[in-house]
Amino acid sequence: MMTLQEHIQATMAFARLGIGWVLDIILHVGAHRTGSTSFQNMLRCTAPDLRKQGVAVWETKHTRDGRFAGLVCPKSQITDKTKSAAMKSTTHIQFELDRLDGDGVKTLVVSEENMLGQMRCNLAAHELYPDARFRLGRFSDVFGDRVSRVVLAVRSQDAVWRSALSYGLNAGLDLVAGTDFDALANAKRRWRHVVSDMSRAFGSTKLAVWKFEAFAGDADGQLAIVLGGKSPAKARLLQNQHHASPNAVALRKRAVERGLWNLAKTIPEFPAQWQPFNTTQLAGFQAAYAKDLDWLSRQPARELEYYGTKIEDKNGICIQSNPQENLHRGSFDDKRGQRMG
Repeated sequence: MMTLQEHIQATMAFARLGIGWVLDIILHVGAHRTGSTSFQNMLRCTAPDLRKQGVAVWETKHTRDGRFAGLVCPKSQITDKTKSAAMKSTTHIQFELDRLDGDGVKTLVVSEENMLGQMRCNLAAHELYPDARFRLGRFSDVFGDRVSRVVLAVRSQDAVWRSALSYGLNAGLDLVAGTDFDALANAKRRWRHVVSDMSRAFGSTKLAVWKFEAFAGDADGQLAIVLGGKSPAKARLLQNQHHASPNAVALRKRAVERGLWNLAKTIPEFPAQWQPFNTTQLAGFQAAYAKDLDWLSRQPARELEYYGTKIEDKNGICIQSNPQENLHRGSFDDKRGQRMG
């Protein structure tokens, strides 16, 4: 039986026959709880304007209609059935890419945070995207050399976990009740490890990372970062957050309904954000995040663009990357054979 890798190579070789690839692919891989759903909804609303300028969009409406079937499951859950589904998905994806190429589309933006991993897997492992390299490697194989840019948003881990726990509790995920807050706070895996896995998966492809706290709710800025410049179309700002975390009153009610009494005791009875972490844990999260941001800012911009600030000018948003990169010339510990900064 042909392996997925062999199937991908055969499919891509067939697709190349008589066709010179022009289509440029940009992957926005999340992360979860960084406004990705709102960003995808903005892409959906702005897609007609973007298409007029040669930019096509695949967001969750496309990626979760079966197009990525078999490609987003955890490594531990791969079966003959998921392998078969992945092969069918790969063939479908290559067909769609060739169709876009033939239609004269210059750039395809694919926005799907489940390429990176799933929050339920993060919560179960008590760390950020433990199998990111494997998952992203599959999409690197599927999309191949057409990928020119891979983009990620990062957020302070205490806020990520709080948001994920709130969403999971409200959605009825059983694993929330067994969450070890100390384990989350003491996890060694940080954003810099996730970004390094991205680099290993995609080799010499340019990476871009933005700081959630700097660009939250800024559709124009986010789109500019994804596309590697100014937004070609005015992004339609959304009035409501999508998949926003419920407040403490709603969470406490949900916990009581599910009989999670010990968890309910940790949630305040007044409208506020639930804060499951103590001051020591919060301080640890903030210190680790500061180190991650410092590391990101010091990477060579030719390999990774980090956007931690934004500047408004008369022409709109001017995004500034890697302000400290000249202070330290480190790089990724990836298959390029270079050291980590």
